[in-house]
Amino acid sequence: MVLASFAALGLWGNSLAGLIVGIIPLDLGVFAAQIPNQVRVFSIDPKAQSRMNAVYMLCYYLGAAAGSAIGVKMMSVYGWQGMSLFGLALAAVALVHHGVKQRRSASSSQ
Repeated sequence: MVLASFAALGLWGNSLAGLIVGIIPLDLGVFAAQIPNQVRVFSIDPKAQSRMNAVYMLCYYLGAAAGSAIGVKMMSVYGWQGMSLFGLALAAVALVHHGVKQRRSASSSQ
């Protein structure tokens, strides 16, 4: 969903309809990924959920701040298309990382 959103933003981000088509699924995809991430974090130590959540959210917002800073730089240097391509590349790297990790865990459990 995130990959398709960045593709839509890169192609049609210069129009209001393109922004709507790109931003709504992007927002849904990012927040849908947050739920399983929090489940993983909470499973580390169920007795320390509030502390684990605090650390998780701190890292989440530090990453968002870093992404915003990089996004501003990408926008000033490469424009809208470059920023959209950068987001698409980051989402693709995350998807490949997830696929490789899933494959390793499946092969190690056999």
